[in-house]
Amino acid sequence: MATNKKLYGLFPGGQGEYSNDKCIGGTATQSSTLTPPTRSANYAFDDDSATFAQTAYQVACPSWIKYEFTTALAITKVTIQNYGVGQASNAFSIAGSNDDIEYTTLYTGNMANNGDVQTFTFTNPTAYKYIKITITSSYWADYCHTFREIEMMISFPGEEAEWLPIKVDSEGKVVLSP
Repeated sequence: MATNKKLYGLFPGGQGEYSNDKCIGGTATQSSTLTPPTRSANYAFDDDSATFAQTAYQVACPSWIKYEFTTALAITKVTIQNYGVGQASNAFSIAGSNDDIEYTTLYTGNMANNGDVQTFTFTNPTAYKYIKITITSSYWADYCHTFREIEMMISFPGEEAEWLPIKVDSEGKVVLSP
């Protein structure tokens, strides 16, 4: 295999596999929030589907929700769980930025009108500090977005990298083989 990448270690799976959710320790914001702010953006990233992030009442689309990572990441998979049937966002885009001003569109599509976890994957070789989801239409007239959970993942390298094993010597020290 011709490659200049050498990786040491074990990842669960190969090409096409994804990390765990990377929305940990960062900052979540959204375009508007229901008052009082009991439905703020951080609830979409809290790993608790009993809570949710919601825009202000009867604020027309578009709306957005974004996540600022502590370090830039090349996100390639996003899962979104809407509130439920008739209470779901529809047309949306996912974009990345490193300055929170200029955004590059990574994905554009439509969500199903339900409360199931929906998965969206895309190619993205660039690490971004900010990932923004912009909703341009909704199945629910009262709210542009109401998200129970959003998760963002990176791809594990696969066939494009040369995997080298980690060995342990007789003294229990890790040895990296060239």
